[in-house]
Amino acid sequence: MKGFDKVTEKKLLITYPSIPWNNVMGVRDIIAHHYFDIDAEEIFDIVHNELSSLLVAIRYFIQELSNSVMVVGTNEVYKDKLNAVEWKRKCDEIKRRDNYQCVNCQNQALIELDGVDDLKRYLGEIELKNFETIQNVFQRRKTIINIGKSRLEKCKLLQYRFIDICNLYLYEMEYTPCFSLYVPREKRILISTKKIESLEEIVNRCLVVDVATPVFYGGKDYKPKTDKTITLQFNELGDTDNRYMLYHCFAYYPGSYLGQGILTYNQYSIVFPLYSLDCKESLDVHHKVYRKKNGQFIEPWEYENNDLETLCHGCHLKKHKLPIKIVEE
Repeated sequence: MKGFDKVTEKKLLITYPSIPWNNVMGVRDIIAHHYFDIDAEEIFDIVHNELSSLLVAIRYFIQELSNSVMVVGTNEVYKDKLNAVEWKRKCDEIKRRDNYQCVNCQNQALIELDGVDDLKRYLGEIELKNFETIQNVFQRRKTIINIGKSRLEKCKLLQYRFIDICNLYLYEMEYTPCFSLYVPREKRILISTKKIESLEEIVNRCLVVDVATPVFYGGKDYKPKTDKTITLQFNELGDTDNRYMLYHCFAYYPGSYLGQGILTYNQYSIVFPLYSLDCKESLDVHHKVYRKKNGQFIEPWEYENNDLETLCHGCHLKKHKLPIKIVEE
């Protein structure tokens, strides 16, 4: 329903004002995200007494939108053109623009690893040089945090969200070492199996220690560079359910992007340079709208860049389960 409402610019649902649309969408959110709080008797009553009027409205919407949106599945018109040289060239351009990252979930936001050794599968050629250092530091994480010169950081909470695929809450923070414009804003994260009510607790319990060990990273120009700091983080609120989780994000320098990888296991995280995950082949380019000219779909590579976005394959499949607007030019 949210997809229908968005693609029709909030002009369709109001044609059935008797249906409490906010309640309809709210029930969906409860079933999808708060399943332990579901009232079975309430759901039974909705199914038996409320769905008939909703079904009438949905059938009307499908009929009205059949010529103006695609409501399910991928665009069959472009199915035979995805291997064309022009489309591949366009995809490369969009992926570079989006830093080889899914704009919806930042390449799934979280990737579960089989262990520290599994990290090697996701490191590029330059970052792979850091693997032994990352492995060594993370294996000694408890000792380093306990005896190292640690600090309690004041972080800014940027956002938090529930990652369905991992059944974990992800809290993303930002730490600025000083007020200089030329010092990067580093990312910190907290992962937990439970929603944390007091968000101030998160930023006040971020204990970190910098380990002086040489590491390599690749900048936007792909040239290998070196730094001498790798960061360990401890937060007693962390809980990954004894799973190794990899998170990929960006820290920002003036004029360039320097990626960060964060490997987390329960309360401990290690922050290391990671320009991009080695998963470019799993990324798709998605048409946010479909355009027709003289009644025919234009070629997939003829779209303006603003009509296209980079998605991982999982997010791409989810997008195509929502209605996509068709624009007649």
